[in-house]
Amino acid sequence: MFEETYLKLGLFIFGCSPGGGASNMWAVLLGGNLNLSITMTFLSTLLSFAAMPFWLYTLGRTIWVDTTTVPPVRSILTTLGSMLIFLGIGLTIKRYVPRLANVSVGSFEFSCHQLNICYLLLNRSAAASWRPSPWR
Repeated sequence: MFEETYLKLGLFIFGCSPGGGASNMWAVLLGGNLNLSITMTFLSTLLSFAAMPFWLYTLGRTIWVDTTTVPPVRSILTTLGSMLIFLGIGLTIKRYVPRLANVSVGSFEFSCHQLNICYLLLNRSAAASWRPSPWR
């Protein structure tokens, strides 16, 4: 797929990284189980502390000799910490002010629809104006 080693390694590390942030938005838009989506996102981020170094130190060093692979522990901790803070705030609001929680879910769904429309429009305009580079 790629000729350069750094691009191959970058794609491999991207594949090892925890994901699932956008799944929460899609769960709301499509009427899915938001609690399950948030739980899966949290667990994949938490498990990435063990899974990412495992893949990088076993398969990563086997495929690419003479490269260094260091897991981004600080970035994972930042994501996990911010997730815990906002989940705590959301659970507190849901427990003590349930009416506000219901209103915020509706406004979140509306915001998700607006973001999807913007994404589709920007994607369409970027695809229409894209031209291949002359140097290749």
